[in-house]
Amino acid sequence: MKINREIKEVKMKFASVARGDVFMHEDDVYIKIDPLPYKNGVIINAIDLSTGEHASVEDTTGVQLVGAELTIKEIAT
Repeated sequence: MKINREIKEVKMKFASVARGDVFMHEDDVYIKIDPLPYKNGVIINAIDLSTGEHASVEDTTGVQLVGAELTIKEIAT
């Protein structure tokens, strides 16, 4: 996925981010999801939009809420 960034930095706590909102943390872009129990007590609550990997973000982590736009294109086969 191609990601272009046009933001100014204003941090907020991850706990304040709503499900489905897109946010940045340490230059990575994520979307918040409903918490899913994983293993060893780890809770998955975000997806990295560049890699599709699951993430576990602490409620007290400072994040940057960003607007995002999804573009769906046909891929030539």
